[in-house]
Amino acid sequence: MTAIKAIGGYAAKQCPVRTQNDILQPAVPLKYDDFTLRLFRRGNAFEAEVFERLLSVPGVVKIEAHSATNGKAREVATLAAIAAGAPVILSGRLPADKGHRVGEPDILVGGLGGYHAIDVKGHSTFGNGTEVPALAADLHEMDLSRAIPVSAQRRPDDLMQLAHYQRMLEARGIAAPGSFGAIIGVELQVVWFDLMATLMTHRRLPMAVYDEEFALRLRVIRVATEHLKDDSVPLVVQPERVSECRVCPWKDYCKEVMEQGSGVLSLLVPKIRQPTMGNLISQGITSRGDLARMDLSTYVGKLTASLPDHKDRAMATQGIEPVYLRRGITTVEVPTADLMIHYDVENDENGVYLHGLHIISQSGLDIPTGFRPVYSWDLLDAASEAKLFSEFWERL
Repeated sequence: MTAIKAIGGYAAKQCPVRTQNDILQPAVPLKYDDFTLRLFRRGNAFEAEVFERLLSVPGVVKIEAHSATNGKAREVATLAAIAAGAPVILSGRLPADKGHRVGEPDILVGGLGGYHAIDVKGHSTFGNGTEVPALAADLHEMDLSRAIPVSAQRRPDDLMQLAHYQRMLEARGIAAPGSFGAIIGVELQVVWFDLMATLMTHRRLPMAVYDEEFALRLRVIRVATEHLKDDSVPLVVQPERVSECRVCPWKDYCKEVMEQGSGVLSLLVPKIRQPTMGNLISQGITSRGDLARMDLSTYVGKLTASLPDHKDRAMATQGIEPVYLRRGITTVEVPTADLMIHYDVENDENGVYLHGLHIISQSGLDIPTGFRPVYSWDLLDAASEAKLFSEFWERL
């Protein structure tokens, strides 16, 4: 039986093709670009800030992590802190379990005879996006029982990582009752999620989705390892275009494979995923033109809700008209007013650097029209970002 190296909490939320390529090493992976490295540094700095704030919590234990090579020492220290009943453990590391998992939860917090995992993320936990029920407490109030109900952003990647740590705690018999995990975001609130609640898309449970995805990654690794010994063993997944591609070290290799083979359909028609892509290819649909001409009534396989939209988009790329109406739409009414202000923002990892205003006036008033941006090309911090917003607000 093929031996499998334990994998961490990121694998289940990453593209399985990336996991496969990490085993096969089919090319030289790209180095992370400066932007991605800045994000990593910013995340690490935020984590350090949170840890510094939490050092004042009574009984907190911080596991020293001088380098990536002292994993075993960190595991021993973490288990010792757990055995001693430390209420809060920072920067711990759990040993590999029988399920081939290894994990480094940022924070372990005790509760009712066991531990919950908390992860520190340099992003917001409230605000825009799909909201789900959660519980929240101030940073220094780590007791789940004292948290109050709130609505928080649904971030599937965060939930998957918390589910990974939850399974590790369960495997060691040290999980606190209730499948709760928490995220500390830039608001410096401890936001708790019930991982056995219907928080994922299609009202699925985070734990159930994680179990499926992690099992797939294990199968991908096992088969890829066998493929290295015998290339007649077919691989589990093939390259396809997904949102993660832009920051993946294998993006150039996967693009080359897709351009040379059947994956070109995914490259040309974004968001077509397996198994739909495989079904289309098996029926001779390998280009946008093929998809545009395809009779959906002849499609063999499950007709997903998105396939007609993919076909319409392909038809639009092949047609001569500049604009096409979406399926089911016969007319489009655009409301107008005497004064219309269109607003958009642009941002990077440092904050919002451009507030864009496009002003259209039919009122006869003496109002400057056209594009009226408020922007800064300087490196932003919280104070300069707030100042820029004030300038925008004054102009508005």
